[in-house]
Amino acid sequence: MQGTNINNIKAEYIENLLIPLPPHEEQVRVLAKLSGLEPALVQYDNVENTLQSLNASFPEALKKSILQEAVQGKLVPQDPSDEPAEALLERIRAEKQRLIKEGKIKKDKHESVIFRRDNSHYEKLDGVERCIDDELPFEIPENWCWCRLKSIVNVVSARRVHQSDWRSEGVPFYRAREIGKLADTGSVENELFITEALYTEFSSSGVPHPGDLMVTAVGTLGKTYIVKDSDRFYYKDASVICFENFGKITPAYLKLLMYSPYMEDQIKQNSAGTTVGTITIVKANEYLIPLPPLMEQQRIVDQAERLQIHIDKL
Repeated sequence: MQGTNINNIKAEYIENLLIPLPPHEEQVRVLAKLSGLEPALVQYDNVENTLQSLNASFPEALKKSILQEAVQGKLVPQDPSDEPAEALLERIRAEKQRLIKEGKIKKDKHESVIFRRDNSHYEKLDGVERCIDDELPFEIPENWCWCRLKSIVNVVSARRVHQSDWRSEGVPFYRAREIGKLADTGSVENELFITEALYTEFSSSGVPHPGDLMVTAVGTLGKTYIVKDSDRFYYKDASVICFENFGKITPAYLKLLMYSPYMEDQIKQNSAGTTVGTITIVKANEYLIPLPPLMEQQRIVDQAERLQIHIDKL
């Protein structure tokens, strides 16, 4: 078969093969034995394929399980000396009011306040209280609290950048595909830019700042990139949304939360019914968020990162 572009077997090679030939009666017994083993061989093959599939999916399944434990307050022990999450939330509300007075963010016309009373959870909205126990998917520790996403970050999108404004150099301009790449790898080969003048004009109405989270909002939903100190870019409206982290929640905890099965399911449910999966600002604002104390947020992130090192070795 050597020296040819297409594999072939010559007739004379077959004719000269040495064949071990058992007696006829033994040939019959061999065939009978193989026929009897065939169901077991098929079952073995099925089990082997299942095992390979489980081995391939196990690291990702384990990661998701860890993230779910994290957002339910089960990944690290609670520290009684931590300032409760409710106190953190009160400071965020105060900071939000300050920014509203300064005209830096818009006033929420339907501010949500979630609180506990008589072993139940209530939400006060537009002056009306209602029990929301049936909306909460799991219990959280006593020093945690539930809140709407809009209570801890300012969810915004960009100003419209027309295709005629795209340039081959200048300030990087990211679409969902670039943000997704940044979220996955931390770097991206970018091909689109806008001018310094346009970036400066848009800066007056808000550009991403360190600690903010950029989230893919069309197609592949929820990929999350934490803006770094060295970043300077603008982004495409609608296909990417920004969580302005004015309350200084630990960014890595918010990213961890976004990748948890709980949040992935919430995002999926709220984008159902659309031709292309989409996260809108209106829907994102209403996401229910389990909020740990600030110090515990960092402990959760640290533990998740330590465990991820072991997962990567699987």
